[in-house]
Amino acid sequence: MQIERGFTLIELVLVLLLIGIMSAVAVPRLFSNADTGNITTRDALVSRLRLVQTMNMNEPQTQRTRLVVGQPQNGQTGFAHITDVISADADPVGSANLSDTSAWRRMHNADAAITVNTRTNFSLLFTRLGKPKLYGSNGQLVTDCESGCELLVGNKYKLRIESEGYIHGL
Repeated sequence: MQIERGFTLIELVLVLLLIGIMSAVAVPRLFSNADTGNITTRDALVSRLRLVQTMNMNEPQTQRTRLVVGQPQNGQTGFAHITDVISADADPVGSANLSDTSAWRRMHNADAAITVNTRTNFSLLFTRLGKPKLYGSNGQLVTDCESGCELLVGNKYKLRIESEGYIHGL
């Protein structure tokens, strides 16, 4: 009598199960790498906006914190720069001058472009009540965001700052 060699049903099921689990984990990672930078930038921007808002609501009248978003310059990397700048209240309100060394700053190189109302250079400031104000790169007030402001990260992720100051993703 000759012995037939082959795989048992249990072995075949286990191999198919392992292949299914590995493909379920690996395939989404292969196709979603392009969005990782956008998602990271969106999350960093939400955190920075909330930090700047909280600082503005709690800091003394003699200083102001603003969030400045600008394009990379002088060999800097990234699509945009997100910068928290704390400066004296005498500085221009919407000033986006990043060369001023007297102001405290913390920078983040973004992995995606950030725009608001088609602007790529802007600064956001919050009132003592936490309400947003949007300034252009020239320091002029663009809008008080009475109906809210929408920021676009990359080409499809949106953030909204409501007129009352609530910050959330869309």
